[in-house]
Amino acid sequence: MRKLNWGILIVTLLISVLALASAFYAHSKVDRLEERVAELEERVAEMEDGPKLLENLYMHQQGDDKVIAVVQGMEVTMRPIRIGSSFARSMSPELSENESLKQVMTELFKRKALLAEAKRLGIDATEEGYAEYMNSKTAYEDPQRGGPIRDHIKTLGMSDDEYWKKALPGYIEAATIVKLWNMHIEDIGLEEATYEEQWQAKNRYAAELLANARIIWKAPALEAIYISK
Repeated sequence: MRKLNWGILIVTLLISVLALASAFYAHSKVDRLEERVAELEERVAEMEDGPKLLENLYMHQQGDDKVIAVVQGMEVTMRPIRIGSSFARSMSPELSENESLKQVMTELFKRKALLAEAKRLGIDATEEGYAEYMNSKTAYEDPQRGGPIRDHIKTLGMSDDEYWKKALPGYIEAATIVKLWNMHIEDIGLEEATYEEQWQAKNRYAAELLANARIIWKAPALEAIYISK
């Protein structure tokens, strides 16, 4: 119980420090305040309930739109971290809070590294992504085929209308990654390999891109979780 009380106290102090940093941003003291924020976040991350407290703090600050990291110039926000972490724990209850956060961040960062590489290579999958979006929407409107898509939308915590208004970029991103992966499989001569062999090669490719990616962190506590062993 004492540990939880300390956690609440530290998070309260952290919110106060962030408020001060905003109020005095124009002054030189802000650098020291930001250092203090990072120190406090790292302390919270090490606590038993730390990740959940920090997740609540980030939501308190800027909600789902808070940028927690920039991978190869591409922003990662809190929303997929929150949803992905919750989903991972529901599927694998044995995962700790830190393990689920690290797992989700790793997969999201791989996705961003792949998209950055596709952009570098000039890969455009807008047409393919739009076609897949329309196929999914058609399936969604079918009472017999739309169940999985409706379940997915529910998992995201969005209304159906909100999902379809915002979903197209995600379909284009997915199509872009598939196009990049297929190019890579062709480049390494695995077109005739089994699905499992191709999948392993795709995962190695994504891991290699992430290992060489530049990550700029905006959330020191999540950085501490990500680099932890």
